[in-house]
Amino acid sequence: LSEINPNVLEIFDYRPHEIWLNDNISREALGRFGIGYWGEHDAITIPHYDINDRLIGLRLRYLDKKDIETIGKYVPAVIQGKTLSHALGNNLYGLNVVQENVRKMKKVMLVEGEKSCLQAYSYFGEDSFVVACCGSNITKTQIKILQKLEVGEIIIAFDKEYHDPHSFEAEAYYQKLLKKIEPYVLQFKISLVLDTENKL
Repeated sequence: LSEINPNVLEIFDYRPHEIWLNDNISREALGRFGIGYWGEHDAITIPHYDINDRLIGLRLRYLDKKDIETIGKYVPAVIQGKTLSHALGNNLYGLNVVQENVRKMKKVMLVEGEKSCLQAYSYFGEDSFVVACCGSNITKTQIKILQKLEVGEIIIAFDKEYHDPHSFEAEAYYQKLLKKIEPYVLQFKISLVLDTENKL
């Protein structure tokens, strides 16, 4: 993955935005992950780093409803005509922050989005071992990254896709998760987090 000049981050405002503070994300987490705000676009800025702390991408989370409808909710930032995107499946968001804990515990929790990663850090701080796939798939590249860290256990905590935990929808979701992890069950101890009490 190509490195982006980190000086680009200097144009943003880093006062914690209330919309994410109100979503169970702490000031400490916003600071640790370098979350900012781009007033010109009314968007949260989310820098992506690789395991070696190289800036490899910059995503925006638009806040205005019209922007979300016309541009999208989460999109790569475009600055001076350059799109600051990267192949999301070639990295694990947040691993640069929690990698030492992952190495020590030999365990990782995979979530879908950056916000879940930030919320976990808000709850557990430096004890967090949560990283985001930035999608609902686990790629071979992401598995290779975990193998290099000698991870032995993976906990899958992807977004909930059902309302009734005892419904056909819930069973279909469970089967969908089983298919995703099937190629890796001989390499790792794998657990699935499922909401059976409709708490999420």
